Amino acid sequence: MRVFPTYTFGFSDMEADIERRVITGGTALSGQEDVVGADGGGRVFAQYSDPYLDEPEMALAWKACASVLKGGVVPVIVPLGDLRHQFGRDLRIPKSLPWWTEAEYLTGDSGVSLSADAVLRATTLNLAIEFLPGPLRAGMWLSIDHVTMRHRAYMIDEVVSQSGTAAEIKISHPLREATLSGVAVEFHDPRCVMRLEGEMRSPSNMGFATGSAIRFVEHFPATGGGYA
Repeated sequence: MRVFPTYTFGFSDMEADIERRVITGGTALSGQEDVVGADGGGRVFAQYSDPYLDEPEMALAWKACASVLKGGVVPVIVPLGDLRHQFGRDLRIPKSLPWWTEAEYLTGDSGVSLSADAVLRATTLNLAIEFLPGPLRAGMWLSIDHVTMRHRAYMIDEVVSQSGTAAEIKISHPLREATLSGVAVEFHDPRCVMRLEGEMRSPSNMGFATGSAIRFVEHFPATGGGYA
């Protein structure tokens, strides 16, 4: 599967979070309003703006990405790029354009894996820690490369317990796929299979390409399907 070159475009602004949908039954005479979730835990989104496209090679890569993504029809792996609250580990960024391949975009051993099997829609994960630069904290991203659903991103809601070799955490939304003990958990550079939502335009201003803001949302394959 193609990997979107998030870091190459040098976006000035980015945001990644969980998008939720709630419904309400209305407001009671007492003024109380009951609100319930109606989205199964929400979906991950990531949006970026102000890419660096001054060089012709970058402008062409942007247009090539837009062509392949086809307005959201084609899913890709998107490195979230929200490294503010992660561990600041150096990343090896491929130089190829317009896409990266999974083979060349590797971050090495994550240092963390599941220490117990996790069932579908689990919201608590038990982790085995081999090495991490610092403690896990609520608000950090993580991702797991599932067998069928591939890379899925989750956020830590709560660190229940933590030692130098193990941790128990609660995550932002239910696990997308049952996962076996020993599977790696990526904390340094989380990523997610997503699709483009909207357009990816690149108008010209004074002879230079300018990129529009773009937005990705978590992609879900057809029921019973997966990814090649």
